Amino acid sequence: MIFGTVIIIFICFILLAEITDGFFVDSLNNLANKLHLSQDVAGATLLAIGSSAPELFISLITVLRPDGVAELGAGTIVGSAIFNILMITGISVMFRSGKVHWQPLIRDLLFYGNAVLILFLVFQDGKVELVEAMILIAPYILYIFILSQWKKIKFETISSSPKAERLSFFSKSKTSIKIFGKFWNIFMFPFRFVVGILYPNFIKRSYVATFGVSIAYIGGVSFILVEEAVKLSEGFGIPHAVIGLTVIAIGTSIPDLFGSIAVARQGKVDMAVSNAIGSNIFDVLIGLGLPWTLALVIHGKQINVGLENLNSSVVLLLATIVVIFFIFIFQKWNLKRWSGLLLVFFYLIYFFSIIFG
Repeated sequence: MIFGTVIIIFICFILLAEITDGFFVDSLNNLANKLHLSQDVAGATLLAIGSSAPELFISLITVLRPDGVAELGAGTIVGSAIFNILMITGISVMFRSGKVHWQPLIRDLLFYGNAVLILFLVFQDGKVELVEAMILIAPYILYIFILSQWKKIKFETISSSPKAERLSFFSKSKTSIKIFGKFWNIFMFPFRFVVGILYPNFIKRSYVATFGVSIAYIGGVSFILVEEAVKLSEGFGIPHAVIGLTVIAIGTSIPDLFGSIAVARQGKVDMAVSNAIGSNIFDVLIGLGLPWTLALVIHGKQINVGLENLNSSVVLLLATIVVIFFIFIFQKWNLKRWSGLLLVFFYLIYFFSIIFG
């Protein structure tokens, strides 16, 4: 039974990646063009929603469930943030060292640090109330405003958006194929065939239809993923938060990892690092704040979240910000491969401490 659950979870991960990056992000990119949004604002809003849709839906589904598994969704968001900042940044730098622009990076680290600090304070009593959920959303509105004005403020020649070129991660090439070779293409054929059936031509011709259908598919697959994750947690006797922090967080973050590796191999390590940090800002502030707000408005009661595993992981998130900042300062914003290896090593320590702790 547990083996079947693992297989279903694995299939859900693949389907979410194919639906999100193959269709949903495309429809959002077209929508951004129709709305005439700047690259910075489009990247931080629509394309951020596209790349983080699985985490967002998982978070929403878990807080709306009546059986109290909100810590599974919260764990997924927090675990994904740790994976992004340590593994995605680390592996990207291991593939290609390079210099990063310090101005937008400092800006994003400050917003990210503020988001994690707010989350840490919210988790202190093990429950979330409506005001706390709304406080999480507010900084992201300010973040979007600053992005919209960034080039006017000072740094006109610097590409500043953490998500502005998100679409290029997957539109320029099938990243996973380049990394794993033709075997991956063969392995993925049945999954892409199924997803292709789900998107007939009359849907693909309309970005509005593609957007709506993608929302339905992502929601459905995320619902199945949550159900199977709960079974896996109960089957192994592992807390829901731990499954979210590890298995689900890694599975939903793999597409971002592939995308960051692709752009790092093209020499754009700056974009790869920005992608990781930008994803975290959205995940923490909107991926938790929005589902919590909706659930509290609908149910009208507080949301209980686990304390032990989540608190320690949020503390680690705060620590990673300090570590990343000092690594950048020490290397004068010119990242070396050894720093990537160090970040990956830190993540492995975290992963095994969560699993066996």
